[in-house]
Amino acid sequence: MDDKYLLCFLNSELFKFYKINTFVAFGDAKGRGRCKLDYNKMQKVPIQKVQESQKEVFKNLADYMIFLNETEERRKTETELVEFIDSEIIDSLVYELYFKEKLGTDLIGLVEPYLVNIEEIDDEVRLNMIEEVVGKIKKDRKVKNEIERIKGHEWVRVVER
Repeated sequence: MDDKYLLCFLNSELFKFYKINTFVAFGDAKGRGRCKLDYNKMQKVPIQKVQESQKEVFKNLADYMIFLNETEERRKTETELVEFIDSEIIDSLVYELYFKEKLGTDLIGLVEPYLVNIEEIDDEVRLNMIEEVVGKIKKDRKVKNEIERIKGHEWVRVVER
C-alpha cells in the first residue's frame, strides 16, 4: 500500500517541480526534456509520512488511475476522469500533505468517504464505480472549495506555473 502513495507522489506536480529544480536536466526539463533521477539525490527526496487511513485514500486513487490508464483506448475515452483525478484530487492531496499547516485544509477527510476499493470488482463495473465516485466528488461544494483554496495558495501557484 505504501507503494501506491509513493506512486501518486512521484507522479504529482509537486514532485515534478522538485525534480526540475533538483536533478540534472537534459534539454528543457519543463518542456519535453528529461531529468536524470540520480540515486543519491533520490535518497534525499522528502517523502511525507502518511497515516494508515491516508494510505488507503491514495491506494484507491492509484487503483483508479491504473485502471483508467490500463489501455490506450480507455485512456483516450476517459481523459476527463483521468485529468480530474490526477490534477484536481491527487495533486491537491499531495499539496495538502506537504503544506498542511499553511493551507489549513482537510481535503483528504472530505474525499475519503466517497472512495471505494475497486480491486475485487469486475472491469465492466469498475469504470461505472469510478464515474460515480468522481461525480459525487465533483458535486460536493466543500470539496470544490478545498481544492480552490489549495490551488489558490501562493506556494501551489509557484509549483503549477
